Parts: sequence; C-alpha cells; structure tokens
Amino acid sequence: MATKKRPKRSTIKTYEQAWQRYSTWCESEGHDPLDADPATVVAFVNAMNDRGLKMSTIRLTCASVTHFHKRHGLADPTKHEPVRDALAWAQEDADADESRAETSATPLTKDLLERVLAVSAIPRSCESPAHAATRHAEMSAVLRLMFDSALRCDEASRARWSWLGEPDDMGRRDLRIPASKTGKRTGHVSRRTAEALDRWRATSPDPDGRITTAPTTTALAARIKRLGQRAGVELSGHSARHGVLTSCAEN
Repeated sequence: MATKKRPKRSTIKTYEQAWQRYSTWCESEGHDPLDADPATVVAFVNAMNDRGLKMSTIRLTCASVTHFHKRHGLADPTKHEPVRDALAWAQEDADADESRAETSATPLTKDLLERVLAVSAIPRSCESPAHAATRHAEMSAVLRLMFDSALRCDEASRARWSWLGEPDDMGRRDLRIPASKTGKRTGHVSRRTAEALDRWRATSPDPDGRITTAPTTTALAARIKRLGQRAGVELSGHSARHGVLTSCAEN
C-alpha cells in the first residue's frame, strides 16, 4: 500500500504562518483553534471576508486548519458543507470587489526573458563593474535554465551542477531533476543556456555544488522579483515556468 506523500518543508512553513493567523484570531474570539468545529472555521472565514482579505489568503488558512487538525489526529472541520458555503459566499464578495482582485505575476516568455536579462547586465548604483558582471552571469544562467526546463523556483534553488548531463553534438544538455512535485523528471538545456551556465560556473563560488548562490527558495524568488521591478514588470519565482508554458501554448 502506497504511503501518503508528506508536504514539503516550504509548504509546512507556509501552513505554520497561516496557522498563526488562525490561532491568533481564535484566541481573540475565545475559541480553541483545535476544536474541530466547522462553526469556528465559518466564523473565521466570515470575519476575514469582512476585513477584505484576499481569497487566496483565506483558502490558504483553511488549508492550514486541515493540516494541523490531521497532524493532531482530529477530524478536518473544513470538509463540512457550512464551511464550503462560507467560502463560496466570500468568493462572491471578493469577485465583486476590485480591490480584492488576485494579481498574478507576468509570464517570463522568451522575448521578455531577453529584455529582463538586458536590464540585469546594467550595473546598479554604487556597484562595481566586476560585481555587476558576476551577478548578471548568475541570473542569466539561472533564469535561462528555469525557462528551458520549466523549473519551479524550489527546483531551481536546489539545482546542482551534478544534475547537468554531458553536452550532445549540438551543445545541448539534459538536466536530471531527482525529486519534484511530479517525481523524477528530465529537463532540457539549450546550447545558449549551456553556454551561459559554463560562463557562470567559471566564476561561481561553488562550482561543484548548487548552481545558484541564493540560500533559499524565498531568496531566489526575491531576486527574480527585484530584477523584474528594475525591468518594469511584475515577476515571481513562478514566472519562468509560466512563461515557457505560455510560449508553448502560443506556438
């Protein structure tokens, strides 16, 4: 019998942050956050809806309620019909309120990738040309790799040089991804991206370890977001994956 896959560490951390929101509200209202009572969740959803929170935040918090109740061997209160109804009504309110509209990051398509990397090459204020060149070499390699292999940000932050296969006759490579949300898979690296990776590896402080110097997934996503801001677009850690899928759909 197959065992259920445990949530990733980053997912658990996100649940913990959302659970803190729920627990704080419960304490302020005199509720036990682990009472397994659907009425408590309904009251929370209604209260957050009245405060104008985005639905993504409300639904994430409900997911954390599920996670922590199951962790303590308790019944999941979010599966009851009153909770589903409360979420549906909150969604209707959110849809009618433009200020609560969910915003999504811009897909990093091939053309936009080149535009963003051109901005990346420009030295920042008080930045030496050498530091700017090193920073650009890394971002060029990492973003191109994320685009070519449709990498999630967490995959890109974990990617190691050892994942790269040997180049073929055309200079292309494979990227063997040992573990992801969909299990093991192989990404593809174009010749141009392989060349960018070679340039970055020549100056990387860890040429046999991780490809990016960003210490965490969050840190890498923040770098991508800041670069997007400099280029005048809204980017996130998912933009490269969204961009390659958008490009494929357009083609």
